[in-house]
Amino acid sequence: HRTFPHALTGERRDPPTPERVPQALAAWDVAAHRGLAHHPSLATVFEVTRVHAATLALTRPILNAAATSDQIDHDVFAAQLDTQLAAGSAAWHTLHGVVRDLIEPGSRRMDPALRIAGSELLASLSEIVLDGTTIATPAAIIMRATPETVPALTEALATHHEMSAVVLDTLTHPGLRVDARAAQDYLHASVAFATDSDVGSPSRAWIDPHDLAARRQISLPQPLRADLCRLAHQANATTASLAESPAVRPARAQTPGPAESCSPARLRFPRLTAAPPRGPQAVTRSR
Repeated sequence: HRTFPHALTGERRDPPTPERVPQALAAWDVAAHRGLAHHPSLATVFEVTRVHAATLALTRPILNAAATSDQIDHDVFAAQLDTQLAAGSAAWHTLHGVVRDLIEPGSRRMDPALRIAGSELLASLSEIVLDGTTIATPAAIIMRATPETVPALTEALATHHEMSAVVLDTLTHPGLRVDARAAQDYLHASVAFATDSDVGSPSRAWIDPHDLAARRQISLPQPLRADLCRLAHQANATTASLAESPAVRPARAQTPGPAESCSPARLRFPRLTAAPPRGPQAVTRSR
């Protein structure tokens, strides 16, 4: 370090692998769908909401840098897509915060493949976006991002809306369980916002006191399930417009219409030639 002190300036970083982000997005999509289908639990919902909230938050500076370099429409990004990304990330984060409070850290058991896929996706985006603990400049992000990064992220925006629908279906699964005391704490904190139609009677208990004393895992109480579904609906509504944004809509190739494709200029007919003679005539002509 005494010979080359300038070599220690900044952070040592290898150039990103060209296919890392597209491969991480594809692997996460498969792992998330498989995890919610095979292991429908609050722990799985916890991981899915965490990764999607962070993915949208990290996608925002990458697409902002792409807009500054005219890779996507800058005006549409500033007026529409930027707000949609912020709202989608906030909706996922709100749902994640509620689910996080319902699960103790020691009870967050989930499919290892789901955790690995989520960690790889966030790591692949973080190496492009972050400079230590701060957001990198748009010029640095563009220099780190490979040509495959922006198209992969724009195509993956639709998966946030699709995944919110899958999460909503999972939250209606009758087999979901929650710690009785965690559910009681959440309902107690939200009782001030409940209406008479939600609780039925002020003296009604949604959780059996015996379950509270034993800290049992119980089925989701009806007001808790309704609140989780409401937040999932909000995430579904806020992410619905991401895939339809003009800034990320790919240009469609110009394909000829039916009349144009059948025009004489486009038709190619085989050249007709006389077939070679067969049978006795072929023998006679050969002589």
